[in-house]
Amino acid sequence: MKSLFRFSFLSTFMVWLLGLAVLATSSSCSQDQKDQIKDALPGALTKAGGPQPKLDSTYVIRQMSAEPAFKEHIDWGKKFYKERDYRLGWFRNHELVPQAKTMLGVLEKAADEGLNPKDYKIKDFDKLFADLEAVQSDSTKRNALEKEIDVALSSTYFNWASDFYRGTVSPREVKNIDWRVKRNKIKLHKALMTILQERESTYPYYEFEPLHPEYNALKKALADYRALQRNGGWPIIPAGTKLKPGSSSPAVAQLRQRLLGAKLSLK
Repeated sequence: MKSLFRFSFLSTFMVWLLGLAVLATSSSCSQDQKDQIKDALPGALTKAGGPQPKLDSTYVIRQMSAEPAFKEHIDWGKKFYKERDYRLGWFRNHELVPQAKTMLGVLEKAADEGLNPKDYKIKDFDKLFADLEAVQSDSTKRNALEKEIDVALSSTYFNWASDFYRGTVSPREVKNIDWRVKRNKIKLHKALMTILQERESTYPYYEFEPLHPEYNALKKALADYRALQRNGGWPIIPAGTKLKPGSSSPAVAQLRQRLLGAKLSLK
């Protein structure tokens, strides 16, 4: 009887130990699997997923109306987002597209085009990008910032592109300019879609380039005049100098230099 009791006790004890071993092994494997997943997917456990947020016309109008520089371009913003069913334009799977940084680099060099870079620094994108990076684990905050940044980037593009492609001055609205020139009727929302590689175009919008080759000649002339200004400008012709056809005077060479422009001055 005692032997039978001892055997039964030992059998129960061994089964109990085996059960503990199985549980421990199972628990260990689960932890190992978690560690493997964490190592294989860095950041996956801390970066929120979910679908890309969408906009609506009310949001676009409200955001663009908040900045005077953007307000005049609301129609372009409405057309751009309506045509894309209010999907974000500057994000893919919660990541900024490369064109965003390209555009901001172009704005830094706006002075080369005769424009003022400060006119296009309406939004502090460095801060917005840093804020976005800090809330990646919170999908609600991240989505809200993605929407804000997207509309801000589009508005900034329209603000710059209107000046770059259509000009900062309309000749018909300025009385002292007698130019019979029509403003470029470029469709800026289509141009932006081309930049974001969502449509094809024969025009060089992709690289934020001018539409006509003659523009580059004007751009070079501007650079030449600025270089002349940095070097002291044109030589001063003494007051009271009188010149007549056939006159021989040092002032003739100076006047010739002025009339021929910056290219001669820089040689």
